[in-house]
Amino acid sequence: MKLTTHRLSRKHQPVVDRVTLILDEAARVVKRHSGCGVGRTEVAVTTRRGVTDLACRAHEGLFGVSDPDDWDNSAGTTTLTRTGTLVIVNADAHLRHLEEVDRTLLHELAHAAQFNRPGARKQNLRAIEYGLGLRELSATECRAGTRRMDADELEAERAEDLLRQLAKAVR
Repeated sequence: MKLTTHRLSRKHQPVVDRVTLILDEAARVVKRHSGCGVGRTEVAVTTRRGVTDLACRAHEGLFGVSDPDDWDNSAGTTTLTRTGTLVIVNADAHLRHLEEVDRTLLHELAHAAQFNRPGARKQNLRAIEYGLGLRELSATECRAGTRRMDADELEAERAEDLLRQLAKAVR
């Protein structure tokens, strides 16, 4: 798994160091939990503004357009790219509570594993196209997509409960 940084200053180095330390083990813990690996996933550590920048670039690479309003000030986000999945960690959100990086990374890697399931990439690309106004979906498709997203989010939240397993492994 590739780790990159974007727009960071020296004050963000502890966040980068923590992600570097736990990344591979976090991916293994998520795989054991979900039964699915994270596939071709890149992890980027960036600033609050960088989250929007990187996510928009990923969508522009896929669709030629993006919507900067889609990205809030969350601790992390996961989206699809042309070649796989991009997990973005907001270093600004973790400066005061470095231990929260573990939770964020587990949560976002759970989403990366979900995107790697058979048929999930196609479904998620359709949902993103719909969100960008590039595709129409029927009411039935929208409801099914919402149910799937709710279930995926619940599963990712449950992955946060794997913190103890991760802590034991990286001691």
